[in-house]
Amino acid sequence: MKHVLVALLATTVFAAGANAQQQNQKVRPAYNYAGVKYFTQDLDFDNGSECTQDGIFVDGSFDVNGAVFAHGSFGDVSGDGCGSTTLTAGVGYRSAWGEASHLYGTLAFTDTSVDEGNGDSGLVLGGGIRGFVVPGIEGYFEVEHSTAFDKSTVANFGGAYWVNKDFSATLDIGFGSDQRSLAIGARMNF
Repeated sequence: MKHVLVALLATTVFAAGANAQQQNQKVRPAYNYAGVKYFTQDLDFDNGSECTQDGIFVDGSFDVNGAVFAHGSFGDVSGDGCGSTTLTAGVGYRSAWGEASHLYGTLAFTDTSVDEGNGDSGLVLGGGIRGFVVPGIEGYFEVEHSTAFDKSTVANFGGAYWVNKDFSATLDIGFGSDQRSLAIGARMNF
């Protein structure tokens, strides 16, 4: 519940400056960027134990040809009796939907090494919508299914507040049957 309140507060702060950012809105979201995020995650394991871990994630995307994009991330998180290092790399395809958004699908390979126990790797299939909600505020919603660690499906949503045409502050929230996450960060577009 604490994470949801933080997310709502951050969204309110981002929305307060939307009108001042009208000149920074792009017609559609950019797919050439690099970002860094503080990430916190709560996990529920099959054996009844729980884990709260946090750390830093870096991520990026590169527009290959206007429809296809490459994306990847690297994260290192730790917590009480848990922690992991995760590397993900994949490709995506996007198609315009409306004047300021895209529908997209992604396929990626992920590899996670855990601090205690056995790591795992697998494929991640995702899809969603990404676009501008109001000038200066970008939002997204996606669903991802991973084959790693006995399979899981997560709904992710969040957005970006465009400080100017090159930099944005980001907020990401994820919910699954055995995990919840929150990430706050910054992104540089190039």
